[in-house]
Order: sequence, then structure tokens, then C-alpha cells
Amino acid sequence: MPRKKTQEQPTEPVNLTPILDVLNDLKNTIGDLTNRIEKLENKEKETIVEKSSDPLVAQSLATKGEITYAVPMEYGEIVHSVLNKKFGVKVEPMKDRPEFMLTIIVPPEYSNMTEKEKEMYKTDLRSKIISYAEGSNGVKLWAEQIYKNLGPEIQARITEDRKISKNGGQIYSKDLS
Repeated sequence: MPRKKTQEQPTEPVNLTPILDVLNDLKNTIGDLTNRIEKLENKEKETIVEKSSDPLVAQSLATKGEITYAVPMEYGEIVHSVLNKKFGVKVEPMKDRPEFMLTIIVPPEYSNMTEKEKEMYKTDLRSKIISYAEGSNGVKLWAEQIYKNLGPEIQARITEDRKISKNGGQIYSKDLS
């Protein structure tokens, strides 16, 4: 059966101006609400950090709003007392748990790496994840373990240099440069 042709009714142009005005108002309102919520969230995070009695809580990162942990300077001092000030220390807090990565940088004169390892790794880094609960004790145990691992000849040189050197050594908080 053939289709019947229907006559199209001419339509009057619809005035969209009122609808567009309402949509623009809605868009502005949503933008204002988003800004207010972001300000409240940032203020809340800053307040949490300021009121914290935990000495390890440092400050809220302005860009990410994450809470990070401060690096106690005593960790570097512990490593320097067990080894000596020529050893570097790098501490990186773990973002997702109450632990930190402690890396002790062994100077080339004390390193017991093979030539192949030196070519491959360039620097002798000894790392371990330590919980904040272990804290200073964990740092001391790790430094002592590295000391034992270096062998008696290197241990003797480290001990002798520890007595001689009063200055020097480096403490790193984030990167090696």
C-alpha cells in the first residue's frame, strides 16, 4: 500500500533566548558551587594538618592535597654514626602506607660492587622499606646490616674514617641531585 503524502505545517520559529538564559544561570551556579566545595575541602585538609599532634605529619601539599610525612634529621645522624659522614641518606615517605623507603648511598671507595655491577648501576644504593613504628631502630639496624655486608677490610676503613672526619656527608630528602 502506497504511503500518503502529508502536508507539512509551517512552524513558527521558537524563541530560544529564555532557555539559553536559564542554562547560562545554571552553568554559573554549578561553577560557583564547585569553587566553594574545593575551598572547603582544601581548608579541611589544612586544618587536619595544623591540628595534628603527630610529629611526623608535615604539611598538606598545595597541588595534590595529600598529607606527607616529615623526615626526621636523626635518621641521617644515625647512619653517619654507624657508618660515617661520607655515606649519603635518602628518605622517601610511602604515600599509601605508614612507611618510608630508606636508601643509604655507599661512596665508591667503600663499595663492594663488582665491575659489572658498577657499569650497570653506576651508584651503590642500599634500600629498605621501614615502618614509622620501627623508626630510629629500623634505620640503625639497616645501617648496621650494610656495615656487616661490606666485609672486614672496608669496615676497618669506615671506622678509621669515622674517627677522622668531623664534617661532610650528605642527607637527601627526595632526590640524589
